[in-house]
Amino acid sequence: MSVNRFNHNRHSCPSTMVIEAMEQNLLAVKLALKNTTRVVNGSQNTFGILGYPAAILMFSIVDTIGSHFRKSKVQPLMMLGCNSVKISAQGDQHFYILNSEYFNLNLGKDDIKAFYKIGRNALNHNSLIGEELTLSATYNNPFLEVCGFSGKGKYVVHLNSFYNACANAITLFKLNKDTIFANSINAKMFPKTKGSAV
Repeated sequence: MSVNRFNHNRHSCPSTMVIEAMEQNLLAVKLALKNTTRVVNGSQNTFGILGYPAAILMFSIVDTIGSHFRKSKVQPLMMLGCNSVKISAQGDQHFYILNSEYFNLNLGKDDIKAFYKIGRNALNHNSLIGEELTLSATYNNPFLEVCGFSGKGKYVVHLNSFYNACANAITLFKLNKDTIFANSINAKMFPKTKGSAV
């Protein structure tokens, strides 16, 4: 994917911009999840994956998808007995999308709020993952795991599986984009100014 592809003012449709931004974030996650190296005292050492930025970008994808269903007449199909849940407000309710057909989880409301608070806000705004969250470069189902104890590891983000879940969610979002954007409050609030991606 060439950087030059994004250097012109061809974005007039909000759905195109949102989808392209999520796809770029997902590409950045893919790169972040590859092992990198660093040079220490003239020797190359494995640095490992870039878990913090990968998690920030993936939680941002979750937030983006959920935000387009906020107060929408068309709500996503909620999975596993959560049909009464609607995304009706800002913030942690965007993360209700995790319990929908987009991400196929079955989290309690308190756990969704916790993932939003410590995995989205604290990580994004304060560069902290919190005392109870652990990032793991693993594959696991579910990709966001709630363990039955307090303290570090109560909440686990399995980054590689989270990547796959985000890829699938973006694909489903693209398939439904016309209906989503026709009913999205966010889409109606996009500024009318011309902009370009860099």
